[in-house]
Amino acid sequence: MNFHNQVKDLVQNWSCTIMVQLVTVLYTLLNIICIYFFRKEIVKTDNHRHLQGQNAENILRLRLNRGRRGGNQMKNAGRSRQYTPSYYDKLVTSGEVSHVPQKEAVRDDYVIATLVTESNVKYRNALRIFILSLRRTNYRGKIVIVVAKNLALNLEESVMKNVVIKPVDMLEVPISEHLGSKTHYSKLLTKLHIWSLYEYKHVVYYDTDMVFLNNPIPGIKRDCPRDKKICAVLDEGVKMYFHKDNYMNAGFLVIQPNKEDFQYLMKNRQHAEGKAFVEQDMLNILYKQDWFRLSPNYNHMHLSASNGITPDTIAIHEKYWVVQRLYPNLLGGLQASLEPLLM
Repeated sequence: MNFHNQVKDLVQNWSCTIMVQLVTVLYTLLNIICIYFFRKEIVKTDNHRHLQGQNAENILRLRLNRGRRGGNQMKNAGRSRQYTPSYYDKLVTSGEVSHVPQKEAVRDDYVIATLVTESNVKYRNALRIFILSLRRTNYRGKIVIVVAKNLALNLEESVMKNVVIKPVDMLEVPISEHLGSKTHYSKLLTKLHIWSLYEYKHVVYYDTDMVFLNNPIPGIKRDCPRDKKICAVLDEGVKMYFHKDNYMNAGFLVIQPNKEDFQYLMKNRQHAEGKAFVEQDMLNILYKQDWFRLSPNYNHMHLSASNGITPDTIAIHEKYWVVQRLYPNLLGGLQASLEPLLM
């Protein structure tokens, strides 16, 4: 009897062990099946997302090719039905394909730009001083040179590092008679092309005859409101001698390039004709009530008549040879880069 009970217990224990192992195996198989289908769904979702990101024209061409293959198969099967251009065919061939919206290209936030309309020793030296003095302030961004087409700058590669050349059409207007031999003033309207630098959110424009003592960008980000068309500095000289109030100097401008403003300026170029200060007078006419006045430290003018520079002075708006005469030590080692000046 005891032996019988022992055998019975052994069989029961063996059966339990088998059941546990069987359940374990089934559970493992179920997990494997779930993981397989889950991964399959992920791949399918990824493929779907990838397909959504494709160019619409390519998608239409893919559908078109499928339709053509279907038409050929029907031909081969002996059917009389001929392939006719589909709706997608017409879209592709007519050029009316609408593309899937793409992300807007990332635009540089702030960039410093200048204008060159002449190529002689004075201009080249001024441009060297402009670039090298700006780099000395630890400005590490791009420098954009808006230059009249077919004008060679002929500057050293070391000077032109991280400099972007933007060739543009020269814009000229008749100038005031009192300017006499200053014919280069007639080309200053070319400055309007800075409004066409659409790849940049903000352009900080400076005339080439600038010597930088500090980096202007941090202060401009803080001081220039973004709801104003232009940020600039009051021209005290014009105010004093020509009795014009709220008159900006166009040697320094902070703008936001866009097609609307560029087209507006190009359509109103007549306001620069015969004016004493050409594009500067024009901008003051068109934006008299829509510009913001910044500190003169950004554009320190009339160096000979001013109270001198301070640690807060950002840029001196003066010919470099005048700066050399008044402040012999200010340019420092930059003078070594200059070409001999024939006075």
